[in-house]
Amino acid sequence: MHDHRTGPPARSPSQGTLEQLLLNTPTSKPPASGHPARFHPLMLPHPHPSANQSRLAGVRHCVLLNRLAWGAGDKIAVLVHGMLGSARQFHELGPALAGRGYRAIGVDLPGHGRSPATADPTIESYAESVAETVRAELDTRAAPGPVVELAIGHSLGAIVLAAALPLLRPARAVYVDVPFSPADTGAGADELLARFSGAKAGRTVEQLRVSKPAWSEEDRRVEAEAARQFDPATAVALQLRYDRNPLPGPPSTSIPSVLIRAEPSRFVSPERAGELKGLGFRVRSVVAAGHCVWYGRVDEFLGAVLD
Repeated sequence: MHDHRTGPPARSPSQGTLEQLLLNTPTSKPPASGHPARFHPLMLPHPHPSANQSRLAGVRHCVLLNRLAWGAGDKIAVLVHGMLGSARQFHELGPALAGRGYRAIGVDLPGHGRSPATADPTIESYAESVAETVRAELDTRAAPGPVVELAIGHSLGAIVLAAALPLLRPARAVYVDVPFSPADTGAGADELLARFSGAKAGRTVEQLRVSKPAWSEEDRRVEAEAARQFDPATAVALQLRYDRNPLPGPPSTSIPSVLIRAEPSRFVSPERAGELKGLGFRVRSVVAAGHCVWYGRVDEFLGAVLD
């Protein structure tokens, strides 16, 4: 595994004025017990490629992201994590793909992992940052763009992947446990900030041992580390900009597109899965998995990805 660190700058205290929560979840308020609210990743609608092209035109706010790479195969796989996560979430999936002939590249989105925070994030700038980082890893700046065999996006990462389709041009896109349907938390800034802060503070190894007994100890350690690195201000700014300029509905399935969901899923109901199937997605379910579907079930997840 190769670790490419960008050396993020210190995060300005002034960014705290933007701290609000990027949530679309079944829950709405922190529990009365005073325990931290459970975090549920952002679920935003997903643009058609033609819409992506117009939205991406002129976007120049990308940053070079920290990335991890596994393997040296000819087939390129790009892995994009969800909210509150990092590229290290793929600590098993990356090597598993490498063992199947892929060169797997996982990125830390802005304000996550070791990537720098940004005060002016948008879904489009995230998409450009991912594509630029993949180009840098592959040293393909002179080419029209990287040749990507497989792209996997989880939750928020699925939305970013959707926006990045015109730039990455993957042969196959895999979206993990994301419904591609709009939602509104209906919460104000203070309430949203309280949820985000509670989620960040409460995602510790000790609490994950209780709430995620099926995860490995390394899974828990990786998630707790990602929570410590997570910058709420960047997530807040992303939500504010998204609220002003939301994306349209599910993406085109003009390229092979797979939706992998947990079974049961808090986010992709059987009814929604059926609707997405009708739109051309190949829908696969992993029984008894959690929202990070591959944790504890890498072989089953890979079977769904490569089916």
